Parts: sequence; structure tokens; C-alpha cells
Amino acid sequence: MYERLNGHNEFYEYLNSLTVKEQAKLLSLIKQVELNGISVAVQQHWIGVIDSDIT
Repeated sequence: MYERLNGHNEFYEYLNSLTVKEQAKLLSLIKQVELNGISVAVQQHWIGVIDSDIT
């Protein structure tokens, strides 16, 4: 996770705003992407395009 020089961590803040069930689901999805790779995650529709302008 990226932490700013002042110690602020947006992801950690976001994660803590979720319910326990949502946290578990998100962390499980992140783990599956880590284990299987981005290309498999795209093929399985585990992830999607956030911004079509990003190349």
C-alpha cells in the first residue's frame, strides 16, 4: 500500500470504511489477482477498466 510522506494511506482508510464482509471480499480478490496475474483477472472479469483514457 502506498503511504504518503505525512503517513496518510488512502487505501487503508477506504478498507477500514468497508464492512468486515466487504473487506474480506476485496482482500480475497486482491489475493486472487496476485496469484493468477492481471491477464487472468481481466479474462475472468474480476477487474475492469477504471478510465478508458489510461493506456
